[in-house]
Amino acid sequence: MSIIDLHRQLEAGDIPKRNLAEDRGLSEVRFGDLTGNAPFRAGLEYTPPARGTWTISHTPMLVPGSLEIFVCPEGCLRGVVLSATEFGGMDRFAMITVKENNLYDDSMEDLFIEGVTDILEHREELPTVLFLFSSCIHHMLATDTKNIFRVLRERFPTVRFVESDMNCTMRKSKLHFEEAMNRQVYAAIDPKPLDGHTVNLIGNYFPLDPDCELLQMLHEVGYRVNDINRIRTFDEYLDFGAGAIDLYNHPMARVAAGTLAERCGALSLYAPYCWDYDSIDQCFHAVSNATGAPLPNLEEGKERAEQALTDLYDAIGDTELQIDASATPRPLELAKLLISHGFYVTAVYADALSPEEEDAKHWLTENAPDVKLRAIVNFRSRVNPRNEARLQDGRLIAIGQKAAYFTGTTHFVNLIYNSGLHGYEGIVKLCGQIRQAAEAESPVKEIIQIKAWGCEA
Repeated sequence: MSIIDLHRQLEAGDIPKRNLAEDRGLSEVRFGDLTGNAPFRAGLEYTPPARGTWTISHTPMLVPGSLEIFVCPEGCLRGVVLSATEFGGMDRFAMITVKENNLYDDSMEDLFIEGVTDILEHREELPTVLFLFSSCIHHMLATDTKNIFRVLRERFPTVRFVESDMNCTMRKSKLHFEEAMNRQVYAAIDPKPLDGHTVNLIGNYFPLDPDCELLQMLHEVGYRVNDINRIRTFDEYLDFGAGAIDLYNHPMARVAAGTLAERCGALSLYAPYCWDYDSIDQCFHAVSNATGAPLPNLEEGKERAEQALTDLYDAIGDTELQIDASATPRPLELAKLLISHGFYVTAVYADALSPEEEDAKHWLTENAPDVKLRAIVNFRSRVNPRNEARLQDGRLIAIGQKAAYFTGTTHFVNLIYNSGLHGYEGIVKLCGQIRQAAEAESPVKEIIQIKAWGCEA
């Protein structure tokens, strides 16, 4: 059987029922058998076609009036130009193609400088911020990017140039590419006199849920909250320089918040997306201590969460649930929350486990040892069975796009990067979304093919 025939059978769900544990082999491990936080061997990787997470070609679009230019060989450009086309961003996207001769005839710097100059001179209006991306080849050639940016800034003094990288050969470096891109999004912000009643939300791709306790706390005492997902003008973007607190919810935004806070003399504060009651309480206490905002009624929040979980269980009972790490930065905490309330969680998809989830990992190891941890990008995942939902007669709910893809279900929650759900209200809202997923089928294949869900140029 050819690999093409095998993939067709996998997509059609025509693989006969077999021992799934044997099929999955080294791309799956029981929590009871875990010995570390990185159980899957790093190497050749597989990218499942669940594409709703954001990439470096989408993140700069959060800055009003920005332009991105990629200077790369044609093979590298193919992916980013297709991404820009998909979200309608070609008017804010440009590219400069690196040719073979540029590698040896000492023309690389001129290619950068004159290429960018030509692009900008042919635009009706100069961008507010220009994210100029170099690529792996420029690091290998030790291209003098400092001189490139010096010349460009002299030619276009009104444009804020932000040095950016698309360096695939360094994906395993200490600073994750997503952390680096989140940092660069705020790099054009200059310090302003700090406003003690302004808080910046840093590093989210989706607005924080307006009903969440965190925003209610801040608004109750008159704090202005800057959220890059809600701004529409460049002046609003620059106002981030006056924020006294740079608050972030996702761990991938830690570097961005810390860098901006250090530059502007502000405080960096972590208010994590989490599903554990103690962690939620600690988050609210930290925000209250930093801002002076009164604590929400924590006991009332827990009661509402408990009621929502009870109502959800009454609705879906022992329906199988699977969770993936593209949905939430703390999938183990979510699994623990659901299992501890009687739900039937069978698998979590994640390639490595965060130290932030050490307590949840130990809890699952001791209380739910048969739950599976499944790899997402391990090369073996490309041929794993994708018919579990069919074997369950459709009674399987996926939380996250990758879990939906790997199980073949049509019942899923399109949760990405936590989708702004936070605190006890986040638990209540998620329970409602799971119930909706149980009651109605979704066109999963069409939904998960949309790259960078929610990105609009």
